[in-house]
Amino acid sequence: MTTAARRSARATVLIDATGPRDAVVFSRASPAYAYGDDGALVLHAPDVARIDHDPQTGALLGTLFEPETTNMLAHAHASVSQWDQNGGSGTDQTLNALGVFAGFSEASTGASYQRLNHPYVALVAGTTYTVSIWLRAGTSPNLRAVFRTSGGHQTNWGGPISALGPLAQGASGMVSGYAQKTLMDGTILLQLVFIPEHTTSYSIGIGPYSAVAGEDVVILGMQLEAGSRPSSFITTSGTPATRAADMAGTTGISGPHRITITYDDDSHDLIPLAPVTDGYWPPLSRPHVKRMTAVAV
Repeated sequence: MTTAARRSARATVLIDATGPRDAVVFSRASPAYAYGDDGALVLHAPDVARIDHDPQTGALLGTLFEPETTNMLAHAHASVSQWDQNGGSGTDQTLNALGVFAGFSEASTGASYQRLNHPYVALVAGTTYTVSIWLRAGTSPNLRAVFRTSGGHQTNWGGPISALGPLAQGASGMVSGYAQKTLMDGTILLQLVFIPEHTTSYSIGIGPYSAVAGEDVVILGMQLEAGSRPSSFITTSGTPATRAADMAGTTGISGPHRITITYDDDSHDLIPLAPVTDGYWPPLSRPHVKRMTAVAV
């Protein structure tokens, strides 16, 4: 291509604010959730790209690309019928938090250990897992998350909701990473990176961490996945479930192209000489893509 032709070459838009464009073939073999601009979770049908938003602000993040991921928990939605109550008193709610969670109020009856546990799930010692917990603050100023083995080893994480931290580390494993967000509708999202000490079954519980009778916390749902990076919500109902990978490839353009990718944080990747053929897709540094263009070179 001559210099003049290069200057006049027009960019082919592969992704913009509306998602993948005509020069992209997109697929995903399962439904999948993303956040809408109102902060609610929106279920997208198979083969429909997800335009994701920041659940704290509603700002556009871009088209979401995630690998295949499994929620290892059989019951993603907290309820007294599917989870196990370890003391305290509880009531199922009808909140429709984030458009998907009914909720469960776990109240102390005078002991700080009381909590609602997701039933046991098998974990492997030394493996990294991420636990995402959706909840609402109740009348207790505190909360506690508990990782407990079937043999009685226990690791606790919690304290005041505004300043959570380690309470007792190491007996059943270590919390090596932690993030907390308050979402648009008041839901609190906790994300804990946990490395178990034992290869055995674990329960994961949440409670108000209060010895004051009646103080409660509202538990909405939970997700457990392998790895240190949390992904989008995967609903389950009685068995673990897998969200298929988001797949994309170019169509109708070929030859060497300069690929420019803009991510949710406005950072960029530039591939100066990509060998584009049908089905080509560049490696992505981040899961959210705001814009992608290809220019023939």
